[in-house]
Amino acid sequence: MEPQYRPNEREKLRKIIDELSRLDYKELLSYWIVQETRKAEMYNSLSQLSEEVIWDERVSRLLKWLYEESINQAQLLLKAFKEQFHQEKPPQIEMPSLEIELSEERLRNMVYRGNLQQVLDHLLEIESLAREVYRHLEEKATNSEVRELFSKLSKRCEERIKSLETLYSAVLEKTQGEEPGV
Repeated sequence: MEPQYRPNEREKLRKIIDELSRLDYKELLSYWIVQETRKAEMYNSLSQLSEEVIWDERVSRLLKWLYEESINQAQLLLKAFKEQFHQEKPPQIEMPSLEIELSEERLRNMVYRGNLQQVLDHLLEIESLAREVYRHLEEKATNSEVRELFSKLSKRCEERIKSLETLYSAVLEKTQGEEPGV
């Protein structure tokens, strides 16, 4: 599934990706630590909201799982940073959050309206975007350890995508089974 961003959103994403391409490895690693932490915060917030308004507990469980996965990703990245830069603290990178910038408000509205298919579509877009960025970073990495880290992160995104697709299929089957005359 390809992300379905509007032209102005694509332009915003392009600018963020252009800025990312100018970062050195230390800055990029620092950025992604923060990125995964922000994504975890978004998933946690959406999980809490979904418990209040959603009709299907699978959404809350899924959002909690995505929250935990993003925390794990951030921890992996931080561990890699500490192993490579020892006593240094990750530099603060003042850039918009690639995955969150265009997603959080849209997802909040979808969760609040209770459209599970739209929520899953958008979560698939977020994870697909993350996977593509990690693959790109893996290809551009000159250090084998860095390549391995981004490969691992890309594969974890792929696992999340498969889980989302499985739930999406189950929801689609359920909604098709509820159609009149089926």
